[in-house]
Amino acid sequence: MGTIFSSIAIKNYKEKDWVAMIRNHFCIRLLDETLPNWMLELLDSQKELSKGILKSSRSELLNILFRFSLPFPLKIENLIYLINRLSIFNEEISSKENLIIKKQLDRIGINN
Repeated sequence: MGTIFSSIAIKNYKEKDWVAMIRNHFCIRLLDETLPNWMLELLDSQKELSKGILKSSRSELLNILFRFSLPFPLKIENLIYLINRLSIFNEEISSKENLIIKKQLDRIGINN
């Protein structure tokens, strides 16, 4: 089953359908599947970012999510902030982190 979703995620990557790519790659039900325009434009213009998301580990992401003592809102935007801290390290994404999300990520030791 995982290979089916992986194939679909790769197809979404090639079509630049970022929301579908993330949803299919991580197989996580999200509260909000809307990305802000600045993030869509960034993913469109910087191929290494979207490739970094596609290469991110689902199990590593889930392990981090289970470490939160407070509920972490499962919005697609928040997942990108988390993935950025785990593997991409893009300054523009880091600078746009919501203060509450930033504090939660700092608290569990995920730093840029």
